[in-house]
Amino acid sequence: MSRFEDAVGLVRDLAGNYEDLASLADRIAKKLASSVMGTQIIGRVSVMEEIRPDRIPVDVPPQIWVTLSPRWPEILSSGYYLVVVDPKTLSLVLAVVEESIAASALASLHSGPPPSHISLEERSTPLQAIAYQMVSLRLWLRPLLLLHLGPIADRVSRAETIEEAIKAIMTRPIVSPTVPPDPNSPVAIPHPRVIEALIAAEHGPGVSIGALGIMDTVYTLGDTVVPLNLPWQTMVKHILVTGTTGSGKTSFVKNLLYNALRDKGVEAVVLDANGDYVASLLPGYVPGSLVDQRRALILTQVYGVSAAPGRPIAGHRLQGLIVAPCFRGNHGCSTEFREQCKRYRARIEAILSTMYRGLDCIIRVRDEEPRDDLVCKYVVNIEGCSEVIPPLKLELNVALRSIEVRGDARRLASMDPMLTERAREELRRIYTVYSRGHGEPQDIYAFIDWVEENRDALINKYRVHRETLNHILRRLQAIAAMGIVDTGGEDLDYGELASVAHRLGVRMIVLDLDYAATSAPAEADPRGVKVLLGSRLLQTLIRHVEMQRRSHQYTVLVIDEAHLFFPPRRGEEYSELLASWLERLARLGRARGIAMIFSTHREDDVSPLVSTLANTKIYFRTDEKTAEKLPIPPHYKKRLPYFADHAAIIASYAIRGGYATITAAPAIPGHRTA
Repeated sequence: MSRFEDAVGLVRDLAGNYEDLASLADRIAKKLASSVMGTQIIGRVSVMEEIRPDRIPVDVPPQIWVTLSPRWPEILSSGYYLVVVDPKTLSLVLAVVEESIAASALASLHSGPPPSHISLEERSTPLQAIAYQMVSLRLWLRPLLLLHLGPIADRVSRAETIEEAIKAIMTRPIVSPTVPPDPNSPVAIPHPRVIEALIAAEHGPGVSIGALGIMDTVYTLGDTVVPLNLPWQTMVKHILVTGTTGSGKTSFVKNLLYNALRDKGVEAVVLDANGDYVASLLPGYVPGSLVDQRRALILTQVYGVSAAPGRPIAGHRLQGLIVAPCFRGNHGCSTEFREQCKRYRARIEAILSTMYRGLDCIIRVRDEEPRDDLVCKYVVNIEGCSEVIPPLKLELNVALRSIEVRGDARRLASMDPMLTERAREELRRIYTVYSRGHGEPQDIYAFIDWVEENRDALINKYRVHRETLNHILRRLQAIAAMGIVDTGGEDLDYGELASVAHRLGVRMIVLDLDYAATSAPAEADPRGVKVLLGSRLLQTLIRHVEMQRRSHQYTVLVIDEAHLFFPPRRGEEYSELLASWLERLARLGRARGIAMIFSTHREDDVSPLVSTLANTKIYFRTDEKTAEKLPIPPHYKKRLPYFADHAAIIASYAIRGGYATITAAPAIPGHRTA
């Protein structure tokens, strides 16, 4: 009898202890829950289903989900985040809804197959009427992470603010879920700050890149979104952004720059292949038709821009220095500088007229007396746009630069990525032969003429391989046709441009490669012009950084249309030069605070080296064939081709679980280009 009494006493003690633990778990769940839902605990881990570490069944009472669903339809749907508090282990589990199943109570009362529809007349008894309304909801959750609260459990339950509770739980190690939670464990919709804190694998100062999404829909809790932040320790391990035209990848990068440059310790360099980023230095305009309620929340809470549904956003821009080529003319760049400033003014006017098309704005661009350092200065006036855009007046500076080798082909050999390594060595040897009899030429064009005239002698007397010489001549002739080498102007050098930008009080340099390609002589290869100018700026940036002459804590380097510079397969024309620069920049990035952002259409459009170096991938909408090849989970592959604009999948070790979806916003700085 005493043994029985001892057993009963033990059971009573265990029951009492469990009741205390269950009460503590409920208090923790309520403390971490969002208050906007009007209820804290929305359900319990099911007692009717098998519970596994990777799949947790949760039962939600009808009075809860029927009340919440009309106000927030996305709640309890696939992709939503929930927290589970296990009373036995005092563990906190962050999980995401994978599947939801609803079933009427009639399914268990009816002996045969459940009817698909019951009319009001057929609900003959009160039991049938009640059973028809009693619809249970079962959720299946996929756990993402687990915290053993242990000694801080009581502290979390007694926290006076959500910030105090988060501070406490973030002192505990986060691990992968390996033990299933107890049946009847409370389940709650977590506070946005709880999600933000738990989902980030790395913390610290960084850049807000968008709001957490449920696939391509923004994740909201009432009128609150969950910002996603990329810490700088992640940024300097580089980012690859891909997506089809119109999916929002350029808007994403512009908004990232907008957020990053709000920190005075950040500067930026952009290789602008299409002229999109030149427009960002002009006042932006987002039509009210693109600002719905959810985008207004993102703009306000992620980017700090005041926004209201249906109202346009105007006036925001980035401040920076535009760099454009100074083309070779009859009298040299410095002599014809004023005329070339007027040519670029037409480009600014075209961008503005396209950006504000349909608003009847009066746009005036006046070029003022140019500066001594070959910098064009423009004054832009925008008025007459009614109440949509207030009158604006701003200054814009454009540095006209070219590649100045002063006839020294050895310098050209070290910067042209389309020369093979053998051609590079032979070009240096040919220049040595030339300089013995001619001294130093004034420009590269005299040297090119000499090589063409002495082609046979170079092959027969100096044993230059015929095919190699042909390759050198093709490259020299292509470079001569571009009209951007030895123009008599200032050299395209990042260090010098950084000094100009500093004097102007700006922290962003945009190399306008689109203008370079469209304004070059007709016989020039547009792609070749972009590659040569972009490569030159990259080369001088590396040299500048290696000399440790940095004035800012971080530098964001944006390489637009990255496939131009780093194609997937290097043919005969491409050497290892660009690859070696890329590796050096990646190495310097982590040590010197350089965050490279590569933007292109598809991941396989760029070399495997780029994909390897970019530890964070941002995938915007793409076609089904491309999506199928992406290294993302299957459910993302199926949905990505149908994503809305400005929504993307982020694949990064900085995110718990490695993947999430983000929703960004239309470009805040100027975006519509000519």
